[in-house]
Amino acid sequence: MFEKASRAKLRFACSRGNLSVEDLWDLSLDDLDTMFRALSAKAKAATEESLLAKPTKGDIEAELKLALIRRVFEVRSAEAESAKNAKKVAEEKQKLLGILATKRAASLEALSETEIEARIAALG
Repeated sequence: MFEKASRAKLRFACSRGNLSVEDLWDLSLDDLDTMFRALSAKAKAATEESLLAKPTKGDIEAELKLALIRRVFEVRSAEAESAKNAKKVAEEKQKLLGILATKRAASLEALSETEIEARIAALG
């Protein structure tokens, strides 16, 4: 799909001008959705259902553009979800490390004077 698009030098009309396939990766999910809806509406308006009509070059190009935008959106959405999950995991890990440090400090404070002196002596 991406090979076909690059060989055909597809361009996507956008408020920022004409974008190449690789420029799609820089768009926000909202921008991708807006572009998809506009292109989809345009393709539906231009397409008249017929059993005899064969797909035109424009129809095939529109389908390819829609598929590309959909794929970029899916990948970017998955990446955003993955980053969100990674952030949650990192936050929980930091919280647990803080609790562990507190518990270790509490266990050291619970040592008797003799145990503390023995540990200091062992350290040199």
